[in-house]
Amino acid sequence: MRTRNRYGNTLRAALVGAVVAAVVLFTFPVIAAVGGNMILGKPNTADATTFLTGAAPNSNLRIINSQAGAPALDLRVVAGSPPLRVNSAGWVRWLNADRLDGKNAAAFSLVGHNHAGVYLPVGGKAADSDLLDGQDSSAFARRGLVCPPGEALVGYGRQGPTCSSRTGSAAVDTAGNVGQHTSLVLDANGFPVISYYHYTNGDLKVVRCGNATCSAGNTLTTVDAAGDVGWDTSLVLDANGNPVISYFHFTNGDLKVARCGNPTCTSGNTLITVDSAGNVGQHTSLVLDANGYPVISYYDISGGDLKVARCGNATCTSGNTLTTVDSAGNVGQHTSLVLDANGNPVISYYDLTNGDLKVARCGNPTCTSGNTLTTVDAAGDVGQYTSLVLDANGYPVISYYDLTNGDLKLARCGNPTCTAGNTLTTVDSTGNVGQYTSLVLGANGYPVISYYDSTNTDLKVAHCGDATCSAGNTLTTVDSTGDVGYFTSLVLDANGNPIISYYDITNGDLKVAALIR
Repeated sequence: MRTRNRYGNTLRAALVGAVVAAVVLFTFPVIAAVGGNMILGKPNTADATTFLTGAAPNSNLRIINSQAGAPALDLRVVAGSPPLRVNSAGWVRWLNADRLDGKNAAAFSLVGHNHAGVYLPVGGKAADSDLLDGQDSSAFARRGLVCPPGEALVGYGRQGPTCSSRTGSAAVDTAGNVGQHTSLVLDANGFPVISYYHYTNGDLKVVRCGNATCSAGNTLTTVDAAGDVGWDTSLVLDANGNPVISYFHFTNGDLKVARCGNPTCTSGNTLITVDSAGNVGQHTSLVLDANGYPVISYYDISGGDLKVARCGNATCTSGNTLTTVDSAGNVGQHTSLVLDANGNPVISYYDLTNGDLKVARCGNPTCTSGNTLTTVDAAGDVGQYTSLVLDANGYPVISYYDLTNGDLKLARCGNPTCTAGNTLTTVDSTGNVGQYTSLVLGANGYPVISYYDSTNTDLKVAHCGDATCSAGNTLTTVDSTGDVGYFTSLVLDANGNPIISYYDITNGDLKVAALIR
């Protein structure tokens, strides 16, 4: 260490506020020794320099302050000179600093964004500082900076965070007119698996993507080609990661289930007709129960009824229970099914006769008794394209289309049966929007919804700003290339980023889009 002192100034090694000058009357080498003392405190009228050289094993230099309230070391230098320099071999474990690159802490806080000229770019570093405690400044720049869901933080300026959405889409299947009636899940690697309808051939197909964006390594498989099959698909993965799909056999008017024999559905598949009583099986929604047995909600076209099938085994080959849940008028289109904590079905659906959104909460696993049927929204013609999830309390949350107003709506029920305390919110009313909805809840319990913008023929996503979508919503156009966005199916990846499968009407393709935050 090198210290300089001129008469009239002070080097305060132990006191602040008391006139104590650090004085050395002559220059000589000093060998640092454990327990040794270097006493400062005599006046000096000329420049003096002390060099500390040499080093005994395990020795160090300590400056100890015995006066309360005063710093142990105060370095005073000519303006513009660095007060402290540590070479590349040294580091500072803890450092309290009033300013970072000349800016105080308020300049970098959320409430301090009015400081003119303050901007920390993500991926950059604070000027004049390479690392702080071994970390680049980008590790600290994100703290406290908030972007709307669906957008990424790219910097922070005087107006607050600078955010940007990064979207990407890929055509996954382009062989003919393909991609209607999609249903999407992610496998254990976070790679999309999608069931869909091949319109040109009238087939049920599955694609297993080779990476998270479906840009390479995809496996496309025709699962069922017996007649015109593959409408209204609903897909889940079993415990082995093999697809299980419910769908409508248009030629025969039947409800069918395909259980794949491997993850790509290339062998060992079991195709079963579950219900063939009349024209049945449109608007399917599938889940697996605790045993891995399929449970399916669907529409009975012949009777105009809502039905549920509970399979008696994993392949639905025996022991199935088929139940009519609602037969009051023409009901049961646009179904969406989940199981509650007791394994009982909860279903959202459309009442065509009255133009209403309805919810059925079954009283047992087969819906044979104790069911509660509730009209959730009756304001105009509402309730098509429903998508249902249960929140942390087991209360239904439903996205759906308001046909009368051409709006996207959300219902958040106030109890498990939606009989009281419901909140109905219009999420998007810009043009004719809200068909083909798909709903999930984010980690914060706020809804995220994919849907079709009919006015602009675009795929859109809504990130709600609260649990009821009543404030702070972010509406994002994900794909606007041509007429796109039919048959959306939405999931969130491990980082909360939306991944969506959908149909490109213009090109007749199956597409996948990712909205990266």
